Amino acid sequence: MVDRRGVGLSDRFAPQDLPPVEVVVSDLTCVLDTVRSRDTVLLGCDEGGMTAVLAAAAHPDRIRQLVLFGPRPSMVATPLHPWGGDRQEWEDWLAWAADH
Repeated sequence: MVDRRGVGLSDRFAPQDLPPVEVVVSDLTCVLDTVRSRDTVLLGCDEGGMTAVLAAAAHPDRIRQLVLFGPRPSMVATPLHPWGGDRQEWEDWLAWAADH
């Protein structure tokens, strides 16, 4: 299990400073290298689904299986993802999470 930057024990990011998914995949690859994992099963939950899908696409030789649970392309509503949440509610939640 890997927590992305800004989650768990790492320093929090302001919402506008969240790293792009490509950076998160690079972090994941570094963790896999460190633990010498060459045959990996990824479980991507919620927004972690984007990271898992991109990692599997970028490293098909290293990702044996991909399991997705409730993946979403965006946490907020967009024209292509209208069932996402309200942007202000999401920013309020991020601000709350950064303090806790």
